[in-house]
Amino acid sequence: MESQSEAQRLAGTVADSAPGTAARCCFLLHVRIDRLDDYVDAHEHVWPEMQRALSDAGWRNYSLFLQEQTGMVVGYFEADDVELAQQAIAKTETNANWQRAMSQFFAAPDGGTSEVVPQYFHLA
Repeated sequence: MESQSEAQRLAGTVADSAPGTAARCCFLLHVRIDRLDDYVDAHEHVWPEMQRALSDAGWRNYSLFLQEQTGMVVGYFEADDVELAQQAIAKTETNANWQRAMSQFFAAPDGGTSEVVPQYFHLA
């Protein structure tokens, strides 16, 4: 068991970490366990217009990773400017339609908002 000071140090390190960088972003989503197969299937058939919208918004090297036991999805993408890329995709009708279609799979009652994970180490 870690001591209180170790827990405080870790919490401080993570809290002081940027939520991402100008070029990289990692986020978490939580998919309903009973809908994992359908969720994965949807991502094996991502709409071509959604793929274009992401690319046009500046998203690249976009990956999703799944922990099947918990339904946790780890997402990662790169962009020249992550904040601008997120704003650009959020403004598209294609993204709004995709998010509505995907909302049925998420554990959260609001359709599953992403939680940005702070970066605390990077090896270039």
